[in-house]
Amino acid sequence: MQRTSFINKIALVTLYLIAQNGSTLATVNQPLHHKSLNLIDGLFVDKHAIRLMIHVIKDVREVQYGTRQQDSRHRIGRYVFRGEKHSIHSLIEYEMLQDLDSQLAQELSNLLEHIKFDFVILMKPFINQIQGFKHTAHEIMKEWAELHDRHESFILEWGKQKHGSEEELFHQTITSFATFNSFCTDVVSFLEDLIKSCPIGYQEYLDSIKRK
Repeated sequence: MQRTSFINKIALVTLYLIAQNGSTLATVNQPLHHKSLNLIDGLFVDKHAIRLMIHVIKDVREVQYGTRQQDSRHRIGRYVFRGEKHSIHSLIEYEMLQDLDSQLAQELSNLLEHIKFDFVILMKPFINQIQGFKHTAHEIMKEWAELHDRHESFILEWGKQKHGSEEELFHQTITSFATFNSFCTDVVSFLEDLIKSCPIGYQEYLDSIKRK
């Protein structure tokens, strides 16, 4: 099967799997064509990496929008703020209030720090997994940014940090729920594009599911 045809097949199946896990698309997906993809597909981006990326996508989207309930399309946020469960999107609404008093602002800031620490833990397995091809991953991120017109995305700066320094930069740069949400959206978009662009690794992943 030709690479382009198989990539299109991957796109459809990936969207289905992510949808089944309660996720929605960050942006319109774009197949990536960086020359290094042929080198990492099936090697660094194998069935285990694909499984991890799909898991990260699901978790990040639940952080953003809440967890979809089985009996309805309703979502419930992961984080409690002033006695109610919230997603990042609903917390942004608080953040944008014009009459935001100092106490509310401090409570929001404290919650953001808690959520950021949760996010670092969530992303750690993926960050560890890409260390073997981090320079290549950053080059692919640059192609992703070009395709999506996201030249100022924090994912570019985050992706080129030395191992261990990503967390410090993340905490320094992400200072609001709005910037955090934007970063989450970009992470999901990049991972969806990367999955779509690695047909060998993705086929291995599908085969592993069938054998279960």
